[in-house]
Amino acid sequence: MIRRLIILLLIVGCDPITPCCLIGCPIGADVNCGECSCECRNGAEIDDCFSCDGNNYFDADGLLPNGDCNCYGAVKDCSGDCGGDLVEDDCGVCDGDGSSCEY
Repeated sequence: MIRRLIILLLIVGCDPITPCCLIGCPIGADVNCGECSCECRNGAEIDDCFSCDGNNYFDADGLLPNGDCNCYGAVKDCSGDCGGDLVEDDCGVCDGDGSSCEY
């Protein structure tokens, strides 16, 4: 039964979606077959992380509202590198070894 349904969809379906239709269309968007265009459903806007009706818009410092510096959850380390792994030591020195503290 499923095989027949798939064959029917292939015969009656829209024109094949070309790669340009898939690149640049956010998840939750309607892709117009053969036209390589996409629109968010219900008139929603596409945010900076390319999500339909999302709320991720970069601020002047290039950060998202939750402090992320990209759309994949990375945050800036103490040196300002997005997704970096440097941290401040107990003395407040970025990537320090803690030896510069004056106790």
